[in-house]
Amino acid sequence: MADAEPSEIQKLRKEAKNGSIPAQYKLAWKLANGDGVEADVSEAMIWYQKAAAQGHGSAQNNLAVLLARGNSMPESGFMDRMLGKLPGKSKFVLPEGTPEQQAVALYKAAANELKDAHAQCNYGYCLETGRGVDKDVKEAVQWYEQSAGQGCALAFNNLGVMYANGTGVERDDDRAVKYFKQAADRNNTLACFNMGVMCVHGRGVGKSEEAAAKWFEKAAGKGHAGAQFALGLLMSAGTGVAQDDAEAARLYREAANQGVPEAVNNLGVMYAEGRGVEQDSEEAAKLYQRAHDSGVDAARQNLGRRMALGDGVDCDMDAAQVLLEDPESVRTLEPEELFNLAKQVEEHNGVAEAAGWYDKAAREGHVESMLKMASIYSEHGDGAAAASWIQEAAQAGDDDAKFQLAKLFDEGQDVPKNDQEAARWYLASAEAGNAEAQFNYGTMLENGDGVSRNLEQAVAWYLKAAESGNSSAQFNLGLMYAAGRGVERDDAESLKWYQAAAEQGLARAQCNLGSMALQGRGGATDELAALEWFEKAAAQGLASSQYNLGEMYYKGRGVARDELEAAEYFRLAAEQDHPVAAVRLATMYDEGIGVVKDYKEAAIWYKEAARLGVAEAELF
Repeated sequence: MADAEPSEIQKLRKEAKNGSIPAQYKLAWKLANGDGVEADVSEAMIWYQKAAAQGHGSAQNNLAVLLARGNSMPESGFMDRMLGKLPGKSKFVLPEGTPEQQAVALYKAAANELKDAHAQCNYGYCLETGRGVDKDVKEAVQWYEQSAGQGCALAFNNLGVMYANGTGVERDDDRAVKYFKQAADRNNTLACFNMGVMCVHGRGVGKSEEAAAKWFEKAAGKGHAGAQFALGLLMSAGTGVAQDDAEAARLYREAANQGVPEAVNNLGVMYAEGRGVEQDSEEAAKLYQRAHDSGVDAARQNLGRRMALGDGVDCDMDAAQVLLEDPESVRTLEPEELFNLAKQVEEHNGVAEAAGWYDKAAREGHVESMLKMASIYSEHGDGAAAASWIQEAAQAGDDDAKFQLAKLFDEGQDVPKNDQEAARWYLASAEAGNAEAQFNYGTMLENGDGVSRNLEQAVAWYLKAAESGNSSAQFNLGLMYAAGRGVERDDAESLKWYQAAAEQGLARAQCNLGSMALQGRGGATDELAALEWFEKAAAQGLASSQYNLGEMYYKGRGVARDELEAAEYFRLAAEQDHPVAAVRLATMYDEGIGVVKDYKEAAIWYKEAARLGVAEAELF
C-alpha cells in the first residue's frame, strides 16, 4: 500500500504522477532494485517507459536492460491502472518482437537519438555478442568508442577486452591496458579484474604478481567472483602476496558461492588438506562432487581419488575408476599421481586391478612404476617383459635398475648373456655408488670379461666397494694384496682386508685369515687364532677350512692331537669334493688311523680322489 511506504517513496510517487521525469526515473530505479521499497520490476518498467517517452535516455536504457533480462512489459490495462490519467501520458510504443529484440531496439534508439552513453555501450555489447541483432564486432567497437567518449567506464573496459582479444580490431595489448586503466580509474570492477589478468601474464604491462594481486583485491572487494578466485590462488601459493591459507579459503568460498566451479574444487582441496580450514574429508568429497557436477576436470580426479581411498566418501573402486579412466582426466594426472593412485588401488583391490594404473604411470616415465611392472611380470612368469621394464628404468637413470639389468646380462637371465652389456651397466651402477656393482665390475676387469683385463682398475673398484663394506670386495682385495696382483704385494694390507671380510662372516676370508695366522704372514704365527678362524669357516660348511681343521687335529697344531676329530673333518671336506681331504681320508682307512681299518672304504676314497684329479691316488 502506498500509505505504508516510506515517505521518500510516497513523495517520489506523487512527483512522478505529476509528470516529473527525474522522479519517474528515480522511482523506477528504486522499484527495480528494491531500494527503500519492495522490488517490483513490472511497475519499474512502467515508470522507466514513462520517463523514456519524455526523452530520458537512461530510463530508456534501463528499460532495455530489464527487457534483455527476459522481463516483458506489463499489459496496457495494468499500466492504465497503475498510472491513471497522468500529465503527458506516454505515447511511447515498443517495437514488436521478443523482449530481447525490444531491448535492442530501445538501446539503439537511445544510443542514436538520445546519445545515452550507457545505451551506446549496451547496444555495442548486443552487436558484439549477437544478442537480438546480427553480430557485428566492428560496429560494436564504434559504439563502445562513442560511449567511452562520454566517459562510460564499462565502455572503456569493453574496448580493452576487444583490443586484448583482437575482436573487431587488431590485437593491441598496450591499448587494451590503456582502456582497462581508464575504466579502473572510474571504479569499474571488471576492469580491475582484467588489469590483474594482464599483470599476471605480462601483457601490455610488466609481468608482476604483486601488481596483479592488488588489482584482484580491488575487484574482489567489490564482489567480483573471478577476482576472488584469482586472489585465492595467489594467496594459497604465496605468489605476489603473503601466503595465507585462511584468507585463500575464504576467497574460494566467496567465489564458490557465486558459482565459480573451480573455486568449489579448490575449496575442496583446502578441506582435504586442512589448509586454512579444519581438515574435513567429508566436506572435501562433497565439494569435489559439486565441482565435478559442474564439469571441472580436476574435481573428477580429486573425487576419483577420494572414492579410491574411501576418504570422506564410501570406497567405490568401480566408480573411482570410471572417474579416473576418462582420457582427459588421465591425461592431466602427473606420473607420480598415477603411481600413488595405483598403490591405492592395489591396497584396496589387489595388484591385478592396480597393474593397469602402474602401466600408465610407467609409460609416462615414472621409474618406480617401471620397476613395479617388472616385478608384476616376473611374478607371473614373463621374464622377458620384466627385463624390458628393468631396461626402461635403467635407461631412465634409475641406479637400482642399472644393477638389475647388469645382472640379467651377466647371468643371461631373461635376456641373451652379454658380458659387454653387463660390464656397461655394472659400471653405470658402480659410478652411482652401488657397492655390489663396484665389486662385480672389478671382477670383470680382473677376469677380462666384457672389458679389457686391467688388474689395477680391478683393485681400484674392489677398494671402493670394500670401503663401502662389501665383504666379497674386501676378500678379493685381500687376495690381490696377498698375490701382488694389480698392486704391490702387502701381507699386512691383505690381512687387514681378510679381517674386515671375516668379521662380516665371510667363510672364505675366515679360512684365508686362518692360513695367514698359521703361516705368520702379516704378523706373528698364531696357531690358536688359525684354529679359531678355521672353526668359524668350517661351521659354515667351507670344505677348505674343514680340511685345514683336519690337518690341525691330525698334527696337533693349536690343539691336542686327535685322530678321530681329524678323520671327521677330512670326511666333511671329502664329501664336498675336496681332493686332498679325500686322499687323507683314504689313507686313514688304509692305515686304521682315527678310524677302523677298512681297505674297501680306503679304495672308495682313493678312487674318489683320483676322480678329483689327484694323480697319486690312481696308484692305489
